[in-house]
Amino acid sequence: MLRAMPSKEDPDSYDAMVLALNTLLVQSPEMALVREVLTANVERKPHSFQRQKKSEKKIEQIDDAITFHLGADQIDDLFSQSTDLSAFAQNGKKKDRHRVHQLTGLSDSLYAEVTVIVNQYDITLDMLVVNQTSDTLQNLNLDLVTMGDLKLNDKPAVTNLPAHSSQHLISSLKITSTETGTIFGGLFYEVQNQPVCVVLNEIHVDIMDYLQPCALDDATFRAKWQALGWEIKDPVQSTNSLRDFVSQIAKNLNMEIVSNISDQIVESCGFLTANMASKSKFGEFALVNLSVQKTQQGCSGFVRVRSQTRGIAASLEQIILHNTK
Repeated sequence: MLRAMPSKEDPDSYDAMVLALNTLLVQSPEMALVREVLTANVERKPHSFQRQKKSEKKIEQIDDAITFHLGADQIDDLFSQSTDLSAFAQNGKKKDRHRVHQLTGLSDSLYAEVTVIVNQYDITLDMLVVNQTSDTLQNLNLDLVTMGDLKLNDKPAVTNLPAHSSQHLISSLKITSTETGTIFGGLFYEVQNQPVCVVLNEIHVDIMDYLQPCALDDATFRAKWQALGWEIKDPVQSTNSLRDFVSQIAKNLNMEIVSNISDQIVESCGFLTANMASKSKFGEFALVNLSVQKTQQGCSGFVRVRSQTRGIAASLEQIILHNTK
């Protein structure tokens, strides 16, 4: 019988090869028939492999965009999030609405709207352009400029848009920090050899897509509070009760209330101090301290926001002021 010999193949494949060779070495009429079948099979396989390779050949255009994926651990996180059906049912419908931005007027000759798709550290802009004229728009080009920590990875190729037709233009951006970014742009094309420029409305990237609630104990919260360099303090007021107002702020900022709030103490004292914390996907902390007291109209007080960068603090301040008007 065939002896075991060193091999670079994996153990399962090696065992299968040894078993097959030992079987073929057995002299019998049945094995002679098996050898004939295997020989004919081996002679046919090179031709089948060549046909398969020819059929699988894919032609790529020289100006096609190349998509680069993240590391294996980040892909696993992305897959787990994409398969979270409960989170999609709760948040998907609400978020998809405000991620569609109208970029031009409905009566403009070229109508454009964009869907902002946030995917971990990347942003995909799916722009729909509609030619509402009876002329063909030649050399249609999308030009984008970013402000903030946004980097444009690729842009769609120049194309022609026939009369009364539509087309999707796909662009992707890279995000490097948790700050609200702004995207400016314009559509350039030619009609009867006359250049035309359509200035698009601004596209704002929401900071709340990157902040997640973070649970901290009191000692860790105080240590983080002292370490963070940027602070913004604003007066706030509301017609809600103290407890409801704190819950509203935490919900709007997507933060975790790390303070132990007792309803009995709140009702007896008439004032409330609460700490909240969140952490971005880039490891940046954002902390909030809210101090409010009862008034005849509801409650009023001050909110302090601390973060590692000024952009995060300013963005959270705008969200607080917008929701406490």
